[in-house]
Amino acid sequence: MALFSARKTKSSDKDQKVVATTPKTKTTEIKTTSFSSGKEHDIILSPHFSEKATGLQESGKYIFNVAPFASKAEIKKAIEAIYKVKVIRINVLKSFTRSKKWIAKKTNFLKHKQAIVTIQEGQKIELGI
Repeated sequence: MALFSARKTKSSDKDQKVVATTPKTKTTEIKTTSFSSGKEHDIILSPHFSEKATGLQESGKYIFNVAPFASKAEIKKAIEAIYKVKVIRINVLKSFTRSKKWIAKKTNFLKHKQAIVTIQEGQKIELGI
């Protein structure tokens, strides 16, 4: 209990000191999102090309490889910023690290994350296929 009483006396000494301060002027801060510094390309790694992915493009769904730490909201903002489309829905597929034995060696298959992005009807993303 002696420790607590010692702290109270120290803080009470500071409270008794009067410091004259000048009134602060109001400054307006510009709030920037985390995407203003080009972070979109750190979240969206690449578009995923496969037969299934090209078949889904006809219905307005696109598959992208994304960073494992990215959330759905971050993915949505990044897709809208890069491709200038309206995202309606996002589904996420995760694959975690697994170790498998391959030719007498134990290897680790790295984790990755994919996002299936549904965009508004009438809009299209040109992926260069």
